[in-house]
Amino acid sequence: PVHPDPTRSTLVERVGDLLLRPEDHIAVLHPTVLPPELAAPDALGVATPSRRRLRVLVVRANSLHQRVRVTSLHALRQTTAKDIQDGFVPGVIAESLDTDYENRLIEEAHAQSAAGPQRVKLKTIGDVTCDYFRDTVLDFEPDWIHYIGHCNGGGLVLKDGCLSPAVLATLLAARPITGLVLNCCNGHPVMATAVQPHVDSLIAGEPEQTDIWAPKFAQRFWQNVF
Repeated sequence: PVHPDPTRSTLVERVGDLLLRPEDHIAVLHPTVLPPELAAPDALGVATPSRRRLRVLVVRANSLHQRVRVTSLHALRQTTAKDIQDGFVPGVIAESLDTDYENRLIEEAHAQSAAGPQRVKLKTIGDVTCDYFRDTVLDFEPDWIHYIGHCNGGGLVLKDGCLSPAVLATLLAARPITGLVLNCCNGHPVMATAVQPHVDSLIAGEPEQTDIWAPKFAQRFWQNVF
C-alpha cells in the first residue's frame, strides 16, 4: 500500500498531486491544512492521549437500481451498452452502483495502512435512511464523512429519499466536521454551495463522474490521505 507523505501538509497537496486523474472528475474545494492526526504522525503513527484518533464515518447507500418506464419498444431496442452501465435502461431494473465494492476497498486500504487503524477510527453504516444518517452523525461525532452512493438534483440518494443540500447543511451547522467526501456524481455543484460554509475541506464528484472510476478514486484517497 501507498502510505501518506507527512511532508505534504495540505489536502490539496495530498489529493491534487497524488490522486487526481482526469477521468475522476473530482472537485477539491476549500483545501485546508490537515489536522495534526494526519499532518504530523509520530514515527509509529500511534495516537497519544493528546492526539485522539480521527473519526471517519463512511456512509454506504444501498447498491441502487433504477427503473425507467418503457416509452416504446423502439426506445428499448436503442438502448446501448453504456446506457446499461449507467442504469438508464427503459423498463429494466439495472444495477448501477456497487457500494459494497467501494466500501471493501476503503476497509482494505484502512487495514493495510501502517498507521491507519491506530490514527483513524473508521465506522461504516449501510442501509441508510435520512434519520439514521442524521442520528449517526450526532452520536458518532465524526471529523470526516465519506459518502458512497448517488446524488441527483434533490440531493444524496438514501434508502427513504433524498437528503437535500439544505438539510445536510443544517446538520453540519449543528455538528461541524473537518472534511466531507462526496464520492458521487453531482456532488459538485448540487451539494457544494450549501455545505461549503460548514466544512473546512470538501471533495465532491462532478456530473461526469462514473461508477467505474469512483471506487478507484476512493481507494487512492484512503491509501494516500488516511
